[in-house]
Amino acid sequence: MNDGPSLTERPELVTKRLSLRRSNDGDADITVSILGDLGGCASARACPAPYGPADARFFLEQVLPVNGCGP
Repeated sequence: MNDGPSLTERPELVTKRLSLRRSNDGDADITVSILGDLGGCASARACPAPYGPADARFFLEQVLPVNGCGP
């Protein structure tokens, strides 16, 4: 169980060199472009191949929120 702030309450983290934000719907296309390439998918621990839009949507909507990183 996560005792931290809810996902909607988590702030964006910004430094001079890095900006981290919650995921959003626009992230699906870039996720597919990175993991759809076999080289990108090979570095992921559990990545379906070929990696497509449905896989990205599942990751952004189901996996990230459970792990405290999503919207």
